[in-house]
Amino acid sequence: MKKKPPFSYIFEDIVGLANQNGIQLSILDETFAHTLRSKFSVFYPKVSLSRGIEFYDGEGMQTDEADKYLPSFMTENKAYLLIPERHDQRGIMFEHGNEVPKVLEELSYYIEFVLFDESMKFLIGENHSGILMALGDAKKWLRKLKIS
Repeated sequence: MKKKPPFSYIFEDIVGLANQNGIQLSILDETFAHTLRSKFSVFYPKVSLSRGIEFYDGEGMQTDEADKYLPSFMTENKAYLLIPERHDQRGIMFEHGNEVPKVLEELSYYIEFVLFDESMKFLIGENHSGILMALGDAKKWLRKLKIS
C-alpha cells in the first residue's frame, strides 16, 4: 500500500520519473488547467473536485492501485492529468496517454487524480479512498473490470 504524498513535490516527482523513463509530458500552467477543469465540467457536470474527487453518476471500484488497471484502457492519444490538490492547481499533459500508468506506478505514494483525453470522451479518477471512478467511454471499461 502506498503512503500519502508530500504535496509540494508531486509535480516535480512526476516530471523526474517521466524524464528517467523517456516519457514526454508538459506541465500546464494554472490558467490552462483551470480551462480544462471548466471544459470537463460542461461534459461531466456531476463531477466534483471541491472536496476530493466524486463522480456522482459514474462507475466505481475500490482499489488502491489504479495504475495496475489503467494500461488496459489508455491509448497512445494525448491525455491530461489533473491533481485536485489545493496548493497547486497546475496540470500535466502526456503526449502518449498509455504512459500515464507507468509514471503513477513509479510514484512511491498514491495521488488523487483525474485523467481525460482532449475530446473528453472519457474521465477517469481515483480519490483519497482508493476508489477508481470512470465516466464516458471509460465507464463500460470499468464495469467489465469489476465483473472479471
